[in-house]
Amino acid sequence: MQETIELARNVDTVIVVGGHESGNTRRLAEAVKAEGKKVLHIETPEQLDPKFLSQSKRIGLTAGASTPKFLIDATQEALHSL
Repeated sequence: MQETIELARNVDTVIVVGGHESGNTRRLAEAVKAEGKKVLHIETPEQLDPKFLSQSKRIGLTAGASTPKFLIDATQEALHSL
């Protein structure tokens, strides 16, 4: 959790990858909001919103504890291609 807070302090927007029903992932998104930063909680890379992200200069990426690595990697790839 502390790592996500530190990340939020250094970026404009944080992408949180993980299930919408995951308590851990929801807490990460809430921690970002508590820092006053924009957050986009997604389950898959296809849910990235280019219009939402276009106003951000620095975007951070984090994920819930049970999020599969392949989803995190795919999201990172999708972010780089935007």
